[in-house]
Amino acid sequence: MFWIIAAAVLAFMLAPILWIIPSPRQRLQAALRDRARALGVTVQITQLPQTRRQKVRKEETVNGLCYAMTLPKARAGERWRYWPDGAEDDVPAPPAAVQDRIVGLRDRLPKDTIVIEASGRMVKVFWREANADIAAVENLADILNTLVSD
Repeated sequence: MFWIIAAAVLAFMLAPILWIIPSPRQRLQAALRDRARALGVTVQITQLPQTRRQKVRKEETVNGLCYAMTLPKARAGERWRYWPDGAEDDVPAPPAAVQDRIVGLRDRLPKDTIVIEASGRMVKVFWREANADIAAVENLADILNTLVSD
């Protein structure tokens, strides 16, 4: 009987410690985001932008990831949004030159990309990071570099 009680007490003491250890998925996410930061990409967990239709219907906002890179000062005032699925929005579409770049890079975008936008001093790619790997993050950093370059 003593051993059963001792094992139960030990299990209760170790359980919180085991909850602190990150899961394999959490370790992968940390590695992806560390690699993105090393490539000069800012990573944020944020609410994903909504289309005009979602706003009118007052749909619930969803959290996702925003990988962003700073625009040069000459392009700091740009404000546009590009939806890969062609959704309509209140924010204007990108200028023709930028849209041509995006269309050329569209096949390289992660499959779960929600929207690409420029606002303030940043170009941002909103995505869900589902089934992502290091190669996808490096590819996304390359796409952001292409969009940021003059």
